[in-house]
Amino acid sequence: MVCQEDVPTSEPVECVKVAINPEHPEQTVMIGGNQSIEGKKAICEVLKANLDVFAWKLADMTGVLRTLAEHKLRIKENTAPVRQKKRGQAPERSKFIVEEVQKLVEAGIMREVTYQSWRSNLVLVKKHDGEWRMCVDFTGLNKACPKDCYPLPEIDWKV
Repeated sequence: MVCQEDVPTSEPVECVKVAINPEHPEQTVMIGGNQSIEGKKAICEVLKANLDVFAWKLADMTGVLRTLAEHKLRIKENTAPVRQKKRGQAPERSKFIVEEVQKLVEAGIMREVTYQSWRSNLVLVKKHDGEWRMCVDFTGLNKACPKDCYPLPEIDWKV
């Protein structure tokens, strides 16, 4: 497996696939190949010591209680809800979408809404390894939100 570092180089850096959980050898992480052997061992030890912070499947992802944090979108006044027309999908993509949505519903990340006022299409994007990633097309919602007049500062300004 080859991974690219943030800094462009002439040659890609080889990554090492490591199984850190002995109970689930199929669950792996990638460690950059430019690490020394001692560095790789140290990274693996830190990861093994903190296995409980990783979400290996959707059901492992626990939500933040609404009493602790809740996010609300600011929508421009007098903006009508955007309802995108449903896009058709090829049968194999449609099957993948149904399976992914079912996983999200079972994990409690999504729930069914009968009378939605906003509607955005799902978009499948091919990953570099050939698998699909399910995304949502929020272009209509983004247009309805006011732009920030103050961008986030450059990180070097903060440091």
